[in-house]
Amino acid sequence: MIQINSLQIAGWLIQVKGAVTRRRDHRAMSEPVADRACARRAKPVAAWRHVVSMPHRLYFFLGLFALMLALFWWALVLGARSLGLAAPAGALPAGWMHAWLLVFGALVFIVFGFLMTALPRWADAPAVGARAHGGVALALAAGYAMTFAGTFSGIGVTAAGMTTTGLAWLAGWVALAVRARRAGPRAAAHVAGVLLLLGLGAALALYGGAALLTGDRAAFARVPRLGVWVFLAPLVFVVTHRMLPFFAAGVLPEYAIYRPSWGPPLALLLFFGHGLLLWLGAPAGFVVTDAALAFIAAYLLVRWQPWRVRRNPLLWSLFVAYAWLPVALTLSVVQGLCAASGRYPVLAFAPLHALTIGFVTSMVFAMVTRVSLGHSGRALRMDRLGVGCFLFLQAAAAMRVAADVGIAPGARATWMRASIVCMLVALVPWALRCIRYYAQPRVDAPVRPAAKR
Repeated sequence: MIQINSLQIAGWLIQVKGAVTRRRDHRAMSEPVADRACARRAKPVAAWRHVVSMPHRLYFFLGLFALMLALFWWALVLGARSLGLAAPAGALPAGWMHAWLLVFGALVFIVFGFLMTALPRWADAPAVGARAHGGVALALAAGYAMTFAGTFSGIGVTAAGMTTTGLAWLAGWVALAVRARRAGPRAAAHVAGVLLLLGLGAALALYGGAALLTGDRAAFARVPRLGVWVFLAPLVFVVTHRMLPFFAAGVLPEYAIYRPSWGPPLALLLFFGHGLLLWLGAPAGFVVTDAALAFIAAYLLVRWQPWRVRRNPLLWSLFVAYAWLPVALTLSVVQGLCAASGRYPVLAFAPLHALTIGFVTSMVFAMVTRVSLGHSGRALRMDRLGVGCFLFLQAAAAMRVAADVGIAPGARATWMRASIVCMLVALVPWALRCIRYYAQPRVDAPVRPAAKR
């Protein structure tokens, strides 16, 4: 007979218990590892769902990436020139591509991101559907990618990208125009002005692509500058005319909203007059159009009482950005006076960069910051990082204007390099933080309970 004593039984029990414990511990250790692996795979998918959940998130996401790409490329071009190296070269001059990638590239995403969100609300119309605004965004991204490839490839790819951008732009215009038909009398003027300017921008983009395909390089060279004066700057003015007093009234006590109905139509007429003079090659006429426009811009600035907002960075950044508009127009008047006396082009691109960096880009910075904070459930407050980035952007605008004003003769290239460095310091940290907001849920959204196993 097999004899089993108590010591053997106790040993077997210890071994069985140890095996069960090891299996349980192994399961407990392996399950979190599997969960973490699944979570890592799910994070990009979840982040992309947040990005495409609203029009402004998707368009700002793409636009800020496009903006950083264009700025890094231009910094590379300027750096190569300063070192005497061969700059990245495509079929077109780098300066032309620099202008196009910003005016008809990165900033177009920002424009559509704002209008796809705001214009249906102004018109009291249904929101643009996800398929419609998503399709336009992806087509714009494809056009930008092909155009950017033109910085180091042939003219055919560049023209195809510009044409794709124009067609996508036109599709987005149609989507917004359908909703604009429901606009009431209070919003009709702003909505009509915005659609007119957006349509002109699409027409210029298509014209630029056609000019390249037909070999008319002289006509193409005028398109980006025309785009600034008859599309981008007036569009930012119209939006500012509607939104800046509204934002101020939400913060300042006893603030009377001042939005004269004559403002947008008269300003657009003068902007178009500048564009026509630019097309005809008659810069002496800037004295008339831009002097009147500068007076209107300055008058509205005073009526909006900027001295009352000095303690609110999110609000005073809007006023500082707007203040660049009369500055740019005054510089343009001086340029017109010099042209009338036969000394054109004095100041070179100083008025243009005061308008594009000082007014347009600063206003985009302030508006995108506000929209990104509010629509992500965050407090409407610009923190130290935001203020610092905004101030670096103002320095970049001042340096770029100084490069062409001639404050230090012979130092134009140095001022330009300092300006692009300040632009990168200002916009890259700000853009990366905004992009992170778009890839996350609203911070004030209710937390969904974890599913039971």
